[in-house]
Amino acid sequence: MLQPRFLIVTATAETQGSMTLGARATWRRLGGERLVLRQQDQPAHQLADGVRELVETDGLFADWAKRHGCAAAVVRPDRYVFGLARDAIELDRLVADVERQVFGSDANAEARS
Repeated sequence: MLQPRFLIVTATAETQGSMTLGARATWRRLGGERLVLRQQDQPAHQLADGVRELVETDGLFADWAKRHGCAAAVVRPDRYVFGLARDAIELDRLVADVERQVFGSDANAEARS
């Protein structure tokens, strides 16, 4: 269902909806996917900006996220977890970290010029 590329996964749409425009642009540049994995008993979200939504039937991700105290996970294309974020601010930082790892330390300077 998911392509082997970077992935942001959250249990709710709010964390992804609070990402900055810069973080969203970086994520598009990376070719990353964004996914909300909501519980069956939660209402569907109004999603934009290419965010997909799937329904989790067993609570595995929700339980895992709660156990690790995170609102979002950034997953590498090889499906190892790159990092966890407690909120949108930390998620923006993780996206910047991915950008530095993929494009090098001068990626932001090149984008500004």
